[in-house]
Amino acid sequence: MSENLTNYKIDSKNQLVFLNSGRLFGIQSINIAQNPGLQNLSYAGMGIDTVKYIPRQEQTANVSIDGNLINQDYFLNLVTGNDLANVYIMRAKNEFDTCYNLISGYFNNFSCSYGIGSIPQISVQAIFIRDAGKIGTGQLPFNAANQLNAISTSNIAPTGEFLIPFGNNISLGIDTFNTNRLQSFDINIQSNKVPIYNMGSKSPKKIDLIYPINVEAIFSFEVGDYDLPRLRNIIQSGIIKNINLVAGDYSTNETVCNYNFNNLNLISENYSSPVDGFVTVNQVYQGKIYN
Repeated sequence: MSENLTNYKIDSKNQLVFLNSGRLFGIQSINIAQNPGLQNLSYAGMGIDTVKYIPRQEQTANVSIDGNLINQDYFLNLVTGNDLANVYIMRAKNEFDTCYNLISGYFNNFSCSYGIGSIPQISVQAIFIRDAGKIGTGQLPFNAANQLNAISTSNIAPTGEFLIPFGNNISLGIDTFNTNRLQSFDINIQSNKVPIYNMGSKSPKKIDLIYPINVEAIFSFEVGDYDLPRLRNIIQSGIIKNINLVAGDYSTNETVCNYNFNNLNLISENYSSPVDGFVTVNQVYQGKIYN
């Protein structure tokens, strides 16, 4: 007879995810890598002593979050701004003793992707610089303690129907051209942020956002009446376009998110005309966001 497992498992239904005091819906996975930044303390005669380690580098937690785009985009403003945020992973809204806390994080990478037949997916990366893990409420910073208190007293159950974007209500605007026959898109944004420390401080006093912010947008759509550019017209200044992508709920058409990027440069374009399908074009745009 086999022995019963002594440890218990934590089901995904016991993983409520909050950004500051608001619940995140649609999260598919969270990966957390803690970096203690330790080095062994070397000294003469240490062979007869217990090896000791001390922090000699910045202590951080690197976090990646993947999820479905449901209700709204929670992360884009955090990636393009310099605000710090807290994330809490809880088994229940008032179980503080089992809560995994991620305190004072800055988000620096964002991607949103979509293909026919799927829900748009969002992926972000962040670095948490103050603390991470199981932290007693008495050791939390003031704003984090207030956020957990707000979570414990609020109604965290979803109200009404989820807003879920799907192909029939996703549209693309390229200057004056508009189409809802989008086959796929990928939007990637990377920002450069630098934590600024006072000498002797364990956590930074602020985060500096270094401009510009890099943007890449990749689209595939059925051509229709889109005016394809002439190769010889792509001079050194390039072809500059303003891009507007709107994702609406599949049944109500209510806007879930709206991505606007001005002055993106057309980097490449592929034209495809299959014998058993429709003419499509694949485009890659790149650009920068300045302050």
